[in-house]
Amino acid sequence: MKNWGIASGLIIVFVLSLSVTGCAPKKAAEQSGEVSQPQGAAAAPAETPGTSTGEAPASGAAAAQAGFDKKIYFDYDQFELRPESTQTLTELVAYMKANPDLKVQICGNCDERGTNEYNIALGDKRAKAAQEYCITQGIDPQRISTISYGEEKPADPGHSEEAWAKNRRDDFVFSK
Repeated sequence: MKNWGIASGLIIVFVLSLSVTGCAPKKAAEQSGEVSQPQGAAAAPAETPGTSTGEAPASGAAAAQAGFDKKIYFDYDQFELRPESTQTLTELVAYMKANPDLKVQICGNCDERGTNEYNIALGDKRAKAAQEYCITQGIDPQRISTISYGEEKPADPGHSEEAWAKNRRDDFVFSK
């Protein structure tokens, strides 16, 4: 009985110490910056376009994805469209008009800098900026949806400006 008391006491101390230590907060540098960057090599790699939901692409969606496989990029901590982004979106609009049975999901992404909450919000603003551009160019709003992945789906898991620039983007996933 005496051994059981010592063992149970040690278990209680261990459990309490785990609950007190908790998780470490993000570094101050990460919290002050960009919302859309991945969390390093441990972060999940970006999914193949057309499969972001884990479901098989709809009939013809894989072919549609192959027909338009471009991305748009954003400056650090920004959601305004660059001139080259509007050119790419103009091409997307033409592609959507040529394929009236297609729908597109615009996926907003960020680099690893900033909090998860901030990055989700920034990714949402990026996706909505592209959506609004397409709508103003004549695409039916019913054909465009948006989602923000924040920093969770990095295109490049590195921790450099070059990697972060690749992660500040919108991807396009097509369905029927």
